[in-house]
Order: sequence, then C-alpha cells, then structure tokens
Amino acid sequence: MESERVHQGGGPPVSFTPGAVITAFEAIPDLLARDAALTARGRWLDVDCLLGPSTQPFHVAIRAGQIVDMTPAPALMRSWRFSYRATTCRVRRLLAADAAGRLARSAGDQ
Repeated sequence: MESERVHQGGGPPVSFTPGAVITAFEAIPDLLARDAALTARGRWLDVDCLLGPSTQPFHVAIRAGQIVDMTPAPALMRSWRFSYRATTCRVRRLLAADAAGRLARSAGDQ
C-alpha cells in the first residue's frame, strides 16, 4: 500500500507497516554496537526503559551506553525509568519528515 511507504532519494520505498517498525526497533542494538562515537557519548548512561511502537514496546536495559537486553513487552513486573512510545502512524510521519528533510538538505548541497 503506497500510503505505508516513503521514498528516500532515488532508492526503493521504505515500508512503515507495523511489522516493519517492530523489525526496525529490533535492529537498534546492532546499529548502536557499530557506532563507537554514540556509544562513547552514552558511556555514563545506565537505565531501564520502555521504547518502541505503542503496539509492541520493548523493555530495554542500557549499561555504559550499550543495549545489553531488549525484551518485547509485556515482561511481567519489570520496572523502567521512562517510556518513549508512539503509534505506528506517528512513527511513520516522523520518519517521513526526517527523510524529506534529508532529501531537501542533500538537494541544497548540489
């Protein structure tokens, strides 16, 4: 469905279906592990939080800037310091706005 896809640059459309959003969140620990600068910036961060789409949030344990555990909610009786959740529709709009902004910036660089 075209309403659930956004075109980024000249590449193929990116899907923002609920399943694609959950899959994207599941990839975050590996992406963070590959970003040494971001890990270094978060080296003092130790927190348990609830992140993700409102339909399927994840309990995330961050220690010294690294995600050490990411468990799909609900995990009974698990506590967390803060929550950052959004509907799939809202995540889709935020990511589409970000993609449009990056496209506009890259067009201005030419």
